[in-house]
Amino acid sequence: MQHLTTKLVAFLIICSASTTAFASRDGSRAVTRLDTDGDGLVSLDEFQASEGRRGGRMLEDADLNGDGTVTLEEANEARNERMAERQEEMAERMAKMATRLQETFAKMDANGDGAVTRDEMQLFAFSRIDENQDGYLSADEFKAAGKSRKMHQNQHGGKQGRWDS
Repeated sequence: MQHLTTKLVAFLIICSASTTAFASRDGSRAVTRLDTDGDGLVSLDEFQASEGRRGGRMLEDADLNGDGTVTLEEANEARNERMAERQEEMAERMAKMATRLQETFAKMDANGDGAVTRDEMQLFAFSRIDENQDGYLSADEFKAAGKSRKMHQNQHGGKQGRWDS
């Protein structure tokens, strides 16, 4: 029974890796990448050779005791380890975001009363755009601010109106 479970887990791991080849919007790229003999078709051998590298690495990562097979317990433990690593990374990102939020809020709160008014927010936004701090906004400053905002949005998944920007 354990041998069957191991085979089933290995099969599921390899199948989940295989779906990425077909998930691309352009299937012809996947065929081009996998078609080693150039016939325009992907045979089982070509598919297995390609997925063997990726699936083999996944199998090695989950094979915690190094016996060449993966038990359900090992698969769960490997998944839990990956989740713990991701949670640590998320906690670090959240702490950095909280620090940036605090710093940005302090800059916006011009009178230091612990609250940000519309006027303070507009003054902060104006000051960020007014690069030469002459009290006027030029077309070049607006253009530069637009480019900066677009870059920021691309880096942060297109989110707008963030307090920690």
